[in-house]
Amino acid sequence: MKNNLKTFFLYLAFLISSHYSFSQYTSGGFGGFSVMLMKFGDAGIGAAYGGMGGAVFAENGYLGGFGYGGAATKDNRTVAIGYGGLMGGIITSVTPRQKIAPGLRIGFGGFVNVEENPLDNSKITTSDNLLRLDPNVMYLYELLQNFKLQITAGYSLNLIGNQRDFNSAFFSVGFVLGSL
Repeated sequence: MKNNLKTFFLYLAFLISSHYSFSQYTSGGFGGFSVMLMKFGDAGIGAAYGGMGGAVFAENGYLGGFGYGGAATKDNRTVAIGYGGLMGGIITSVTPRQKIAPGLRIGFGGFVNVEENPLDNSKITTSDNLLRLDPNVMYLYELLQNFKLQITAGYSLNLIGNQRDFNSAFFSVGFVLGSL
């Protein structure tokens, strides 16, 4: 009986101390959606739609996942891209309603390129994988409590294959719900 009581008080002391030691940090989850303008290879600029979600930890860090997909058409060429992966970064408050969050996304996916020949209506289709590294800066403006306007700008670098024509700047606008 003494050992059970001793163990109970040790657990209680541990829970109380861990509550006070971690209460100085803000944490929580977030999620949202956005529309991203980016280069779709030889098909030019197009829109990709997607979302992100994750966790805020140690008051100013975040880690989560993201995904985007979209297509663009120019002349007789259509390119579709889809990719997703991990993201993380650091959140800095500018004012009580505004935050800046420099970060990095690394995502894996693929693309399909369809070229149509108008003379004989034939199609040439090529596809390949993408491994993209996206350094970026996110601006957040709190419209309502836990509802933020999100504007992100960055540059996508394709790390595999010979897909350098997919390297480009990107710009996205969306909304985030939660503690980011």
